[in-house]
Amino acid sequence: GALQASSAFSTPVGNGTPLDHARMDSLQNLMDDMETSSYYGRGEDPLLAARPKQKGLRTLITSNVVTNPVNAGAYKATDLIRDTLERCRANGGNPDVMLLSSNFMTGLATWGHAVQRLEAGSSVFGVPINVFEAPFLGGITLIEAPLLRPFTAVALTSAEIRFRVKRNEFWNPRGVRGDAVEGDWIAEGAIELENESHHAWLEGVTAFSA
Repeated sequence: GALQASSAFSTPVGNGTPLDHARMDSLQNLMDDMETSSYYGRGEDPLLAARPKQKGLRTLITSNVVTNPVNAGAYKATDLIRDTLERCRANGGNPDVMLLSSNFMTGLATWGHAVQRLEAGSSVFGVPINVFEAPFLGGITLIEAPLLRPFTAVALTSAEIRFRVKRNEFWNPRGVRGDAVEGDWIAEGAIELENESHHAWLEGVTAFSA
């Protein structure tokens, strides 16, 4: 299904910088909404809802979902491999990217596995993109995803996942109310997953163990 997202703000007129700053903050909110929906969206048919809503990875991945992992309270690096990469490979997948919630980076440190930062350019906001590798994962690209809930890891076969855009984000002014200029950022799109058994979703870990 599709994602239709909008983010609105109003700001006083008469000063050149607050409008630009507020508009950029609103754009960031839109991007966060789209990313979160790409993880956790449950999907709504446009024939049944006023606005279509996309199915996120948590809904699309069904074969390799681990919600109550073995050793959840003393989770080790070998457990991570078992619950993500091995499951994908057993079904014919070739995972090369892993999204990690922020506290999983602490888990890597607890396990004693140093990560190496790779150069991946900058985001549309000019912020450096941080991607990492850890030798024990055999060249898998690690991406810290702060919008994932704690203790979540998602293994992906990147050749079989993409974001499909119906409408690129655009600024839609709504008018002026008193001293405030109002408008919305609007975008439509949805994440697409091929061969869902080539990907894996892990949650339910409660603590890491060396």
